Amino acid sequence: MMGWPILPTTGLPAGGPDYPLAVLGVRGRMQVTDAVTVLAGVFNGSPIPLNTPNTQLSNPNGVSFPLNSVYAIAELQFTTPGLGAPAKVNDDYKIGAWYDSWEFNDQEYDNMGVPLASPLSDGIPAKNQGNYSIYGVMDKVIWLPKEQTSRYLSVFVRPMFTTLQDRNLIAFSVNGGFTLHDPIPGRDNDMFGLGFGVARVSTGAAAFDRDLQLFQPSVYTPVRSAETFLEATYQVQVAPWWQIQPDLQYVINPGAGIVNPNDPTQKIKNEFVIGLRTNITF
Repeated sequence: MMGWPILPTTGLPAGGPDYPLAVLGVRGRMQVTDAVTVLAGVFNGSPIPLNTPNTQLSNPNGVSFPLNSVYAIAELQFTTPGLGAPAKVNDDYKIGAWYDSWEFNDQEYDNMGVPLASPLSDGIPAKNQGNYSIYGVMDKVIWLPKEQTSRYLSVFVRPMFTTLQDRNLIAFSVNGGFTLHDPIPGRDNDMFGLGFGVARVSTGAAAFDRDLQLFQPSVYTPVRSAETFLEATYQVQVAPWWQIQPDLQYVINPGAGIVNPNDPTQKIKNEFVIGLRTNITF
């Protein structure tokens, strides 16, 4: 999840206020100094109406604009010149946090405090008020040739975590990698990238799996742990208005270790994914 992080994608209703679903909100930005910027925003907390299935299909056109909760986010940004490079390759550091006032389903217990996996459970998850996460971002230039070219190498990393393990599927994630601009002489606007990502399942979700093992011992139930992916991509600037970007990914322990629907006695095996993306500006 190199774009919108995996923690809010799995934790917020319908993935939260993110593409392709829009929400109403207001945001502001204050330039404290040339190097320090503060950003803040308040939005509706869910892109889907109340009492609807927790899926983006509950807002099929993406423009229902419900008013049902609050999503607030604030971020502090700090910028410095990267290795004496021009402003376009500055080093960027960010720290931020978000809060959503939605009522979130408990990962392990029902509304009577009974494990959801128990045959005595009514199957209705307990409700937990509110959710939050803290995150940071670093994007730093680590190599720049002495000659004045558009080539430079940068490293980036973005961790995100929450302590609310009872209402989140994912409690910690981190993405990172390297990007090389102008990787081939004469290809000033191309970019090559290597990346990785790790998503660790919350203790609440793992406890639900252990409860299933206890109450349904005849059913194969792996305890979910973490998913990791490795990625390589090359962005080709075919024309000033057209980019093509092939992408290779290798996913280790998909779904953090979920049962293969085609073979319920095994987990889904590691996956190799090939993708192609194109951008056209007009």
